[in-house]
Amino acid sequence: MLADEFGRSFYGANTVVVAPIYPAGEQPISGVDASMLADKCRSYGHKDVHVAGELDSLAEELADQVSSGDLVITLGAGSVWRVGEALLHRLRGHASDTRRAPPEPIEAPAVGRSGATSAADLVADLEGEAKVDHPMTRCTSFRLGGPAEVVFIPSSEAAAAEAIARAISEGVTVTAIGGGTNLLVADRGVGGIVLSPGPAFGEIRFENDGRVLCGAAAPLAKVMRQAIARGWVGMETLAGIPGSIGGAAVMNAGTRDGEIGELIVAVRGVDRTGRLIEVAGKDLNFAYRSSQISKLGLTLLEIELTLEQGDAVAASRRAYEIRHYRNRTQPHKVRSAGSVFKNPPGESAGRLLDRSGLKGVNVGGARVSEVHANFLTAEKGCSASEIAGLIERCRQAVWDQHQIGLELEIQPLGFDPGELPPAWSGG
Repeated sequence: MLADEFGRSFYGANTVVVAPIYPAGEQPISGVDASMLADKCRSYGHKDVHVAGELDSLAEELADQVSSGDLVITLGAGSVWRVGEALLHRLRGHASDTRRAPPEPIEAPAVGRSGATSAADLVADLEGEAKVDHPMTRCTSFRLGGPAEVVFIPSSEAAAAEAIARAISEGVTVTAIGGGTNLLVADRGVGGIVLSPGPAFGEIRFENDGRVLCGAAAPLAKVMRQAIARGWVGMETLAGIPGSIGGAAVMNAGTRDGEIGELIVAVRGVDRTGRLIEVAGKDLNFAYRSSQISKLGLTLLEIELTLEQGDAVAASRRAYEIRHYRNRTQPHKVRSAGSVFKNPPGESAGRLLDRSGLKGVNVGGARVSEVHANFLTAEKGCSASEIAGLIERCRQAVWDQHQIGLELEIQPLGFDPGELPPAWSGG
């Protein structure tokens, strides 16, 4: 039977993603669908097989899961080849022609530049890569903002620790970032060192007792998929959340079904003094979209999770349902940074913004999404200052109409104090 041959054909692949099956003029065959073919692969012992949702969103999902050095092959008789093209565009910083960022403007020098000893000098001899005057448009999903004085991508824990220790000694600011999916970078850019854990911190190790040790740069979606493939469940509630697991831990990312903080046993990173330390999860005070990680001044390098053995098929199905729901209710193929505001207690920020008549409202190239009002999108020619202006307009409207203050969920970077005032509280 062809289905059996299909099931045996892909065992050499680390991961198999089965796209939806579409008839080419013929009548569909009852019972033959992507789930059946995925089950066939699993029946022949493949440990990491997944069923894709919509073909149009597959490149976006893959971009959150692949790492440097991965080989991605698309096979099929139809238009699946377009997924490869779209993935290449996305990884190069162009999700599609409609999502292409505008030409980078000539920016003023970044604020907060270091003095006699430059940020670049501090990391020049350390293991890793230093990118001087690096456009932050390439580091965030908004694709906005001016250049970083230097982006440092360390190749080891020792290099990360030494970079921070030197910066502290010289009074140079260090800002750690993850995948950049919840950052708004100021148009003037960012001074000092922007520390971005790279491929050296992308390893994922599974222990027999359910512990998972993840480098901070590992894509959250990739960790979830590999865990489910091995029969470890608990992460499926995080399906559809973009970015790295380090960034997810810092903000305690989650959905209405669960948060990552519930799974974290410990984190390892560099503290404000440049020391490598480990902190137990119970001491990080995980709460709704917050944790003590930033307050401790901790730059994450490794996260330890604990998972349980369970039904991998059911977990995979649940992940698909959650991801499909997010795809239906949130904007895609746009330049955005996810939810802009946290949900106030007992309320939904999106509903408050919608009831305030803000869907579709714009400030220049910044616009409130028509799909979900808690998402702001950056259109062609948009600037970070326009996003900031729209944020303030949204806050003011919700306060005026509902007397509820909205707190930011996205993280502003490089703005002067007062450019993004605290949430409206009537004072």
